[in-house]
Amino acid sequence: MNEKWLNKVAVITGGAGGIGIALAENLYRKGCAIALVDINDEALNNAKTQLQAINPSQTISLHNCDVSSEDAIKQLVVDVLAQHGRVDFLFNNAGIAIVRSFENHDIAHWKKVIDINLWSVIYGCKYFLPALKETKGSIINTSSLAGLLGMPYQASYSLTKMAVKSLSETLYAELAVSDVHVLVVHPGAIKTPCLEKAIEGSDNPELTAKLNQLTASTAITPEKLAARVVKALSKRKQRCVVGADAHAVDAIKRVIPSLVHSLFATLFKKFYR
Repeated sequence: MNEKWLNKVAVITGGAGGIGIALAENLYRKGCAIALVDINDEALNNAKTQLQAINPSQTISLHNCDVSSEDAIKQLVVDVLAQHGRVDFLFNNAGIAIVRSFENHDIAHWKKVIDINLWSVIYGCKYFLPALKETKGSIINTSSLAGLLGMPYQASYSLTKMAVKSLSETLYAELAVSDVHVLVVHPGAIKTPCLEKAIEGSDNPELTAKLNQLTASTAITPEKLAARVVKALSKRKQRCVVGADAHAVDAIKRVIPSLVHSLFATLFKKFYR
């Protein structure tokens, strides 16, 4: 337990697996009460069991919520405040990726990714803000390496993650007067089931598998990512770049912006052929 985190309340979307449950476990061990938000009841119950194995008496609430729905997020705020009475940390972590070429990216794909990856973040920030202003809390938005660089076969994902970056930077400045802190996170490759799901939904599974193999060597665990994010949060940093791949892209793009785009285009062409 840590006095800095004890009895604080963390709301985590996409909280039942991957990065979400890793964040929940890290904060739970520090004494935070957790509001886990997901759309999968079975995964939510399994996550609760996992956390209760650490400390059965600590507060956990489960919320089945479609984060792409404005009305659902409004109700989520009501439910979380009814059960916890406060919100100190909002982790806008839920997200999906559809790995397809732009040509084969249907409009339905675009709408789905934008609704979950971007509108959910906007809704969360908008409707949890009054509660966060009361506690002088924090908003933590999960962007990506793809929020730093447009990724081939991930047009919708890159667009939404860059938008999350931009929104977070705006809110960081704008909400400073309210003492609400905003942190944007740019993870590189993470060892989660999302990599396998990306292959299943791709219009070119062989190419997607090759690209996944390329990133696998630098992929880190969700637990390592969570530790870095919580550390950055404790220091009230504005951004948190995690992973050798994300750091490399960030550094090259700062110094020679055109170089990293040329490298990715050349590499993609090689794999495509």
